[in-house]
Amino acid sequence: MSDENITKDCTKRLSESDIKDLPLELVEQLSVGNIKTSLCPITSVMKNNGGAMSIDHILIALYKQTKIVHKRKILTAKLYRLEKKKIIKNEKCGVYSIIK
Repeated sequence: MSDENITKDCTKRLSESDIKDLPLELVEQLSVGNIKTSLCPITSVMKNNGGAMSIDHILIALYKQTKIVHKRKILTAKLYRLEKKKIIKNEKCGVYSIIK
């Protein structure tokens, strides 16, 4: 493989088809900023539960969906990043909703 092909492969963006069958643990480790938010487990559980949830309810819903205990501190950081991307908003102390 030439250096040009290696560079081309390294800059290729992931698509939905690249990650659709991967386990959630792996998807969370990937840099998937260009993938639709429907693949984000946080927004997914929020949509399935009316669009607005407290951090406690998000933690519970994520556990029920993934069977993984998520750390509150890490979830809070992810919520902050989603808020900065204008995907969700903080309605009041610890309650987040999806921006439509």
